[in-house]
Amino acid sequence: MFVRIGFTRLKTMCIIGTLPHERSQPQPLWISLAISTDLKFVSEEITTTIDYAALAELCQKVAQNHSYLLLETLAHEMMEQLFAQFSIARAKLTLEKPAALDAAQCAFVELERIRP
Repeated sequence: MFVRIGFTRLKTMCIIGTLPHERSQPQPLWISLAISTDLKFVSEEITTTIDYAALAELCQKVAQNHSYLLLETLAHEMMEQLFAQFSIARAKLTLEKPAALDAAQCAFVELERIRP
């Protein structure tokens, strides 16, 4: 049985962007993640599933421990770490950068990956 687990619009701070003012201080990003995993059985034990808090912690750690020029690079690195550390069959990751465009609520990058 496949189950989707995740979160929407987790706020984190990251040095991201190509402009000089973006390189000097962290700015807010919103992270949304939906993963699919195969649950062999359902129980009340957290060890039988993937903890969404652990997924969120990993995404925040990747964003905060490095600086990035592009959202695409950050999204790729998050996806690599997620697939390396969790038993994920499929993932959809969206990064939103609210300060990117004055006339828009946010700019975003969305990545999807399926484990081969």
